[in-house]
Amino acid sequence: IWNIEYINLFSMQQGLVALPELCEGEDCTGSQAFEYSNKFTASHLLSWKINKDWNVYIFETIIWQDKDLFSQRGFDMNYLNPIIFYRPVEFAVGSSDNAIIGFGGSWMINKKTQIYSQFVIDEMVVKQFIYQTGWWANKYAAQLGVKMFDPFNTKNTYFQLEWNFVRPFTYSHGSVQQNYGHYVQSLAHPAGSNFYEVMGRFIKDWRNFQFSTKVEFLLQGSDIYDLETMELQNLGGNIFQSYIDPFIIRGNIVGQGLTTNTLLTGVQTAYVFDQKNDGRIQLGFGLKYVNQENYNNTYSNTLTPVISGGLVYGFNN
Repeated sequence: IWNIEYINLFSMQQGLVALPELCEGEDCTGSQAFEYSNKFTASHLLSWKINKDWNVYIFETIIWQDKDLFSQRGFDMNYLNPIIFYRPVEFAVGSSDNAIIGFGGSWMINKKTQIYSQFVIDEMVVKQFIYQTGWWANKYAAQLGVKMFDPFNTKNTYFQLEWNFVRPFTYSHGSVQQNYGHYVQSLAHPAGSNFYEVMGRFIKDWRNFQFSTKVEFLLQGSDIYDLETMELQNLGGNIFQSYIDPFIIRGNIVGQGLTTNTLLTGVQTAYVFDQKNDGRIQLGFGLKYVNQENYNNTYSNTLTPVISGGLVYGFNN
């Protein structure tokens, strides 16, 4: 309506539930120790296009599990209201659901350059944030990027540069079922949390062909096992790990734990056979280089080639 766009989305996912009774006398690392259970999300997004150059938006998502040890909850009708804020509803029903809020926007600097950004808050105490104590429950993420069309007066080209970071424990929850994930896959960023990322992409169109290249660098910290007690030190890198017992209360930093540096690079060529519907056949080749820290303060390196191909076709009005 006018310059306002409003989205109200309801969805159901599959959460992971541990079954410790199946582990008696067995190796509990096997898949037999887990099962999937329904969980639900309800989301609001309100976007306002202020003018031709500025667009801002706010959003919120609430995540709750279908059942626990005490009750079968199902879909909570309290979240059906399309305009009310979810957080007050959560407090009113006395639940411990997972709430995520955020805001973002974009700005067209000129006709061919756009800056965009987003900030997500999973949980935060303002005092801890101001004094930068590294408190484990200050869980947030940020994104900043720029898109350029026909940069440097080069026609039919596109350039994108993007930076992301996600604090440890972001998107996780005390109940693993209520994390922001589905079928053991993150719904936000594939890396989950506790990482920095820089990504650049360049695309060139020439007649019916499109050539593109992409470079991405990711630095992420992962949890550590204490080799003496064999207990997991939860450092916030795995959103499918409960945050009930964080290893560090204050002093958490992005990238803590065993460090993994990943460099992805690749090129892709596409032949566009239908300009109107963006129908294309594409083939790509890339390399994935991983530099991973080990427990004995050494690093292991792997280099993996990646070949991809596909058919893309868009159906539009």
